[in-house]
Amino acid sequence: MALPYGWTFAVLCVFQGILVALGWRRRWQLGASKLIGVVLPVGALAIGLAATRQSGWSTTALATIATFGAPLAAMAASAALGYQPSIAIVLTPIAFVIAWRMDGLVSDAASVAIIGAACLSIATLIAAAAPQRAIAIGLVVLAIVDAVLVFRGHVATSTVTLHAVEPPVAAGHPLPALQDATLGNSLYGWLDILAPALAGMLFPAERARRMFAGVMTAVAALIWALLLGLTDQIPGTVPALAAVLVWATTRTPHERIAVHEVAIRPANAIRQK
Repeated sequence: MALPYGWTFAVLCVFQGILVALGWRRRWQLGASKLIGVVLPVGALAIGLAATRQSGWSTTALATIATFGAPLAAMAASAALGYQPSIAIVLTPIAFVIAWRMDGLVSDAASVAIIGAACLSIATLIAAAAPQRAIAIGLVVLAIVDAVLVFRGHVATSTVTLHAVEPPVAAGHPLPALQDATLGNSLYGWLDILAPALAGMLFPAERARRMFAGVMTAVAALIWALLLGLTDQIPGTVPALAAVLVWATTRTPHERIAVHEVAIRPANAIRQK
């Protein structure tokens, strides 16, 4: 039986798993802002939908911000994740030039890599301000909202509108179109890339668990994509829930204590007053 999607979409599914596996290598002190972890991902979805429906100007502005902002964010990726900082600083400009001057799948692959690195940087900032439990809840809420909007047909128009924006031209060639992750005829939105990048932040300094979560996310994405046999568009944030499930079912005693301490800290502060 033939799959309802091509190999380029399968590559994007596997890429989601890779983003989970590339999470933090060091155990950083997570922040305590529950609001950021829960609200920010869904807020980004709402802003994106609003921007692509209000006017042509706001859609163009969103695409332009992605074209120039994604490479800047991508250059900070390796430093934010605890890898050698020079890796992203050197490779991002090279990937940008390839995406700019080359054509076809080579250009697409470079663009997807830039967006992936940028999302890892953004995910690191969110995770630095929010505890793991808030991030996990935020990913669940995002997946639910995204699924409802996609299956009710509220996202398709915005996706097409944003994808159609032509990037600025420099030296006679259009700059990379980084408003979405396109590989051949397959397309993922930014949140479809950000969700697994953020899910990887649930496993700081836990390489084995993070790698397992990455594999489970890739497998979930490939299975979830079978729905393309029934519909033209699926919510790409859902597979990241596989990593959330791995985190929830394999948490260490240290993580459970940390979550408990975050939960009771406000009550203790009130008693001390």
